[in-house]
Amino acid sequence: DLPEWPDATNYWDMVVTFLKTILVVLISLIPVILLFCVGGASIGVMAGMAGAAGSKEAIVAALGPLFVLVLFVGLFYLMYLPVCMAIVAVFDTVLPALHPILIFRIIFRIGAPYFIAVILWLCLLVIGGVAGALLGKVPVAGALALAPVTVYLNLVSTYILGRVCYENEDKIGWH
Repeated sequence: DLPEWPDATNYWDMVVTFLKTILVVLISLIPVILLFCVGGASIGVMAGMAGAAGSKEAIVAALGPLFVLVLFVGLFYLMYLPVCMAIVAVFDTVLPALHPILIFRIIFRIGAPYFIAVILWLCLLVIGGVAGALLGKVPVAGALALAPVTVYLNLVSTYILGRVCYENEDKIGWH
């Protein structure tokens, strides 16, 4: 059976859901935030030391490992956030998002379909970014055209993730 439409008259539930979503995004961003807080000082120190050596190659060599670290933290965020959002939607709680082992166990149980869903989510983010950049140049009409595009892309991305979770419910063990 198809699920019932949510009750849109209880505004407090919508506010709580919005706050849970923001909290999950912040929880997923903890490694990124830590990287930039701790790494910001490290970048200055490494670039200063490499700059003292006087060559661009020394600066690139000093900042290369940091670039790799930023890449890995970004991939962590991209893998972690979608399943956290699915857990909040299914269980209506943020607590599992605090448990990375649980999150990665779910990701690896789903396997390839989850990674394909994340790649599609990334493609939709890029499409939304390009649409925002192009339509943002048109003052009023651009914003009016961008709003439905953004809503549509968000709906498609959540549908894809929800479908992957639904089809792999037995593997995940959400009963």
